[in-house]
Amino acid sequence: MDTKAAGVLGVCLIIAALIVALLPRSQPAPEVGRYQFIRTNGVNCFVLDTKTGRLWQRYVESSGGPTNWSENTGSWVEAPGK
Repeated sequence: MDTKAAGVLGVCLIIAALIVALLPRSQPAPEVGRYQFIRTNGVNCFVLDTKTGRLWQRYVESSGGPTNWSENTGSWVEAPGK
């Protein structure tokens, strides 16, 4: 290989490296809508994980019920960590 061909090859490699470095990286698409917030009758609030089927419930403060979040479990719910 002569000097001119080696120079052209070197320039091509530098251009290729710049193209690869400057191209935007594809990122995984975010899970849109995985967690759904549901307010049914003005008393209950629910958060549903549509991927696992887990459901959390909380009462609105003015309803007199417990105001902390509690998980509703059922046979349809996938065990955490699976």
